[in-house]
Amino acid sequence: MSAGSGIIYKIDGNDVYIVTNYHVVYYKDSDAQDKIGRKLVVYPYGNSDAPETVTDETGAGVAGEDGYPQYGYGSGIECEYVGGSMIYDIAVLKADIEDFEGAGITAVDLAENVFVGDSAFAIGNPSGNGISVTSGTVSVDSEYITMTAADDVTNVVYRALRTDTPINSGNSGGGLFNSAGQLIGLVNAKIVSPTVENIAYAIPLSIVRGAADN
Repeated sequence: MSAGSGIIYKIDGNDVYIVTNYHVVYYKDSDAQDKIGRKLVVYPYGNSDAPETVTDETGAGVAGEDGYPQYGYGSGIECEYVGGSMIYDIAVLKADIEDFEGAGITAVDLAENVFVGDSAFAIGNPSGNGISVTSGTVSVDSEYITMTAADDVTNVVYRALRTDTPINSGNSGGGLFNSAGQLIGLVNAKIVSPTVENIAYAIPLSIVRGAADN
Protein backbone atom coordinates (compact mmCIF):
# COMPACT_ATOMS: atom_id res chain seq x y z
CA MET A 1 0.00 0.00 0.00
CA SER A 2 1.20 3.51 -0.74
CA ALA A 3 -0.23 6.93 0.09
CA GLY A 4 -0.21 10.20 -1.76
CA SER A 5 -2.31 13.26 -2.49
CA GLY A 6 -4.49 14.55 -5.29
CA ILE A 7 -6.67 17.39 -6.51
CA ILE A 8 -10.26 17.49 -7.69
CA TYR A 9 -9.61 18.59 -11.24
CA LYS A 10 -13.13 18.57 -12.67
CA ILE A 11 -16.71 17.72 -11.76
CA ASP A 12 -18.80 16.64 -14.74
CA GLY A 13 -22.35 15.61 -13.90
CA ASN A 14 -22.08 12.65 -11.53
CA ASP A 15 -18.38 12.14 -12.22
CA VAL A 16 -15.60 13.57 -10.07
CA TYR A 17 -12.20 13.56 -11.79
CA ILE A 18 -9.15 13.48 -9.54
CA VAL A 19 -5.62 14.14 -10.75
CA THR A 20 -2.56 12.79 -8.98
CA ASN A 21 0.93 11.57 -9.86
CA TYR A 22 1.32 8.41 -11.88
CA HIS A 23 3.89 7.16 -9.38
CA VAL A 24 1.25 7.33 -6.62
CA VAL A 25 -1.01 4.75 -8.32
CA TYR A 26 1.72 2.66 -9.99
CA TYR A 27 3.31 -0.33 -8.21
CA LYS A 28 6.28 -1.73 -10.11
CA ASP A 29 6.13 -5.13 -8.35
CA SER A 30 2.44 -5.70 -9.05
CA ASP A 31 1.42 -8.76 -11.02
CA ALA A 32 -1.26 -6.70 -12.80
CA GLN A 33 -0.56 -6.02 -16.47
CA ASP A 34 -0.62 -2.23 -16.17
CA LYS A 35 0.97 -2.21 -12.67
CA ILE A 36 -1.76 0.13 -11.43
CA GLY A 37 -2.93 -0.42 -7.85
CA ARG A 38 -5.78 -2.93 -7.58
CA LYS A 39 -7.75 -0.65 -5.27
CA LEU A 40 -7.55 3.14 -5.38
CA VAL A 41 -9.22 4.88 -2.44
CA VAL A 42 -9.42 8.59 -1.63
CA TYR A 43 -10.35 10.48 1.52
CA PRO A 44 -11.73 14.02 1.14
CA TYR A 45 -10.38 16.79 3.35
CA GLY A 46 -11.91 16.54 6.83
CA ASN A 47 -12.29 12.75 6.74
CA SER A 48 -10.43 11.26 9.71
CA ASP A 49 -10.52 7.65 8.45
CA ALA A 50 -7.40 5.93 7.15
CA PRO A 51 -6.57 2.48 5.77
CA GLU A 52 -6.04 -0.16 8.43
CA THR A 53 -4.40 -3.55 8.12
CA VAL A 54 -6.82 -6.48 8.56
CA THR A 55 -5.45 -8.73 11.31
CA ASP A 56 -6.28 -12.16 12.69
CA GLU A 57 -6.85 -13.10 16.34
CA THR A 58 -3.09 -13.04 16.99
CA GLY A 59 -2.72 -9.53 15.59
CA ALA A 60 -0.88 -10.71 12.49
CA GLY A 61 -1.75 -9.20 9.14
CA VAL A 62 -4.12 -11.21 6.94
CA ALA A 63 -3.29 -11.85 3.29
CA GLY A 64 -5.91 -12.31 0.60
CA GLU A 65 -6.09 -15.12 -1.95
CA ASP A 66 -3.67 -13.20 -4.14
CA GLY A 67 -1.08 -13.06 -1.37
CA TYR A 68 -1.35 -9.31 -0.86
CA PRO A 69 -2.09 -7.87 2.61
CA GLN A 70 -5.72 -6.98 3.23
CA TYR A 71 -6.79 -3.51 4.35
CA GLY A 72 -9.97 -1.96 5.64
CA TYR A 73 -10.69 1.46 4.15
CA GLY A 74 -13.48 2.78 6.38
CA SER A 75 -15.39 5.52 4.59
CA GLY A 76 -12.74 5.90 1.89
CA ILE A 77 -14.10 6.41 -1.62
CA GLU A 78 -13.06 3.88 -4.23
CA CYS A 79 -11.97 5.32 -7.57
CA GLU A 80 -11.63 4.04 -11.10
CA TYR A 81 -8.33 4.51 -12.94
CA VAL A 82 -9.12 6.46 -16.11
CA GLY A 83 -5.65 6.81 -17.59
CA GLY A 84 -2.23 8.24 -17.09
CA SER A 85 1.28 8.87 -18.35
CA MET A 86 4.47 7.60 -16.77
CA ILE A 87 6.46 10.13 -18.81
CA TYR A 88 4.48 13.12 -17.51
CA ASP A 89 3.86 11.51 -14.08
CA ILE A 90 0.13 12.27 -14.32
CA ALA A 91 -2.79 9.94 -13.53
CA VAL A 92 -6.53 10.60 -13.69
CA LEU A 93 -9.04 8.85 -11.42
CA LYS A 94 -12.83 8.98 -11.44
CA ALA A 95 -15.34 8.63 -8.61
CA ASP A 96 -19.09 9.03 -8.18
CA ILE A 97 -20.15 12.41 -6.81
CA GLU A 98 -22.75 10.73 -4.59
CA ASP A 99 -19.92 9.18 -2.59
CA PHE A 100 -18.77 12.68 -1.63
CA GLU A 101 -22.12 13.66 -0.11
CA GLY A 102 -21.57 16.13 2.72
CA ALA A 103 -17.91 16.69 1.87
CA GLY A 104 -18.55 20.08 0.22
CA ILE A 105 -16.20 19.39 -2.67
CA THR A 106 -15.43 21.70 -5.57
CA ALA A 107 -12.97 21.59 -8.46
CA VAL A 108 -9.74 23.55 -8.15
CA ASP A 109 -9.36 27.07 -9.51
CA LEU A 110 -6.66 27.23 -12.17
CA ALA A 111 -4.14 30.09 -12.21
CA GLU A 112 -3.62 32.18 -15.33
CA ASN A 113 0.10 32.79 -14.76
CA VAL A 114 2.94 32.02 -12.40
CA PHE A 115 6.01 34.15 -11.71
CA VAL A 116 9.27 33.75 -9.82
CA GLY A 117 8.79 35.05 -6.29
CA ASP A 118 5.10 34.15 -6.11
CA SER A 119 3.95 32.52 -2.91
CA ALA A 120 3.57 28.75 -3.23
CA PHE A 121 1.51 26.62 -0.85
CA ALA A 122 1.68 22.82 -0.98
CA ILE A 123 -1.38 20.99 0.31
CA GLY A 124 -0.94 17.27 0.73
CA ASN A 125 -0.72 14.16 2.87
CA PRO A 126 2.90 13.98 4.10
CA SER A 127 3.85 10.57 5.49
CA GLY A 128 0.19 9.56 5.17
CA ASN A 129 -0.63 11.49 8.36
CA GLY A 130 -3.44 13.63 6.94
CA ILE A 131 -3.81 16.92 5.14
CA SER A 132 -1.33 19.68 5.98
CA VAL A 133 -0.07 22.88 4.38
CA THR A 134 3.48 24.16 3.88
CA SER A 135 4.48 27.47 2.31
CA GLY A 136 7.32 28.92 0.32
CA THR A 137 7.95 30.69 -2.97
CA VAL A 138 8.34 29.88 -6.64
CA SER A 139 12.12 29.71 -7.11
CA VAL A 140 12.22 28.94 -10.85
CA ASP A 141 9.08 29.08 -12.97
CA SER A 142 10.34 26.70 -15.69
CA GLU A 143 13.34 24.42 -16.00
CA TYR A 144 14.15 20.93 -17.25
CA ILE A 145 15.11 18.17 -14.85
CA THR A 146 15.93 14.48 -15.24
CA MET A 147 14.47 11.88 -12.91
CA THR A 148 13.71 8.18 -12.76
CA ALA A 149 10.11 7.31 -13.63
CA ALA A 150 7.73 5.22 -11.55
CA ASP A 151 9.17 1.93 -12.85
CA ASP A 152 12.57 2.81 -11.30
CA VAL A 153 14.14 2.12 -14.70
CA THR A 154 13.10 4.75 -17.24
CA ASN A 155 14.88 8.10 -17.16
CA VAL A 156 12.66 11.00 -18.17
CA VAL A 157 13.41 14.65 -18.85
CA TYR A 158 10.55 17.01 -18.24
CA ARG A 159 9.75 20.64 -17.58
CA ALA A 160 9.25 21.52 -13.93
CA LEU A 161 8.52 24.41 -11.61
CA ARG A 162 11.00 24.70 -8.73
CA THR A 163 9.92 25.80 -5.25
CA ASP A 164 11.44 26.03 -1.78
CA THR A 165 8.11 24.96 -0.26
CA PRO A 166 8.83 22.00 2.06
CA ILE A 167 7.40 18.71 0.79
CA ASN A 168 7.69 15.13 2.00
CA SER A 169 6.75 11.63 0.96
CA GLY A 170 2.96 11.60 0.70
CA ASN A 171 2.80 15.11 -0.78
CA SER A 172 3.14 13.59 -4.25
CA GLY A 173 0.16 14.39 -6.45
CA GLY A 174 -1.01 17.23 -4.22
CA GLY A 175 -1.58 20.74 -5.45
CA LEU A 176 0.81 23.68 -5.37
CA PHE A 177 -1.25 26.86 -5.03
CA ASN A 178 -0.66 30.61 -5.20
CA SER A 179 -1.81 33.11 -2.57
CA ALA A 180 -5.22 33.35 -4.27
CA GLY A 181 -5.77 29.59 -3.78
CA GLN A 182 -5.34 28.90 -7.50
CA LEU A 183 -3.53 25.81 -8.74
CA ILE A 184 -0.10 26.47 -10.26
CA GLY A 185 1.28 22.93 -10.35
CA LEU A 186 1.22 19.37 -9.08
CA VAL A 187 3.90 18.45 -6.52
CA ASN A 188 5.90 15.41 -7.58
CA ALA A 189 9.58 15.46 -6.57
CA LYS A 190 12.31 16.92 -4.39
CA ILE A 191 16.08 16.68 -4.02
CA VAL A 192 17.07 14.44 -1.13
CA SER A 193 20.58 15.26 0.05
CA PRO A 194 22.23 16.15 3.37
CA THR A 195 23.65 19.26 1.70
CA VAL A 196 20.39 20.48 0.12
CA GLU A 197 17.38 21.99 1.84
CA ASN A 198 13.93 22.57 0.35
CA ILE A 199 14.52 22.18 -3.37
CA ALA A 200 11.27 20.69 -4.59
CA TYR A 201 9.51 20.41 -7.93
CA ALA A 202 6.00 20.54 -9.30
CA ILE A 203 4.61 19.70 -12.72
CA PRO A 204 3.57 23.07 -14.22
CA LEU A 205 -0.15 23.65 -14.62
CA SER A 206 0.04 23.79 -18.43
CA ILE A 207 1.41 20.22 -18.52
CA VAL A 208 -1.07 19.01 -15.90
CA ARG A 209 -3.96 20.39 -17.96
CA GLY A 210 -2.65 19.00 -21.26
CA ALA A 211 -2.01 15.50 -19.91
CA ALA A 212 -5.22 15.29 -17.85
CA ASP A 213 -7.47 16.57 -20.63
CA ASN A 214 -5.86 14.24 -23.12
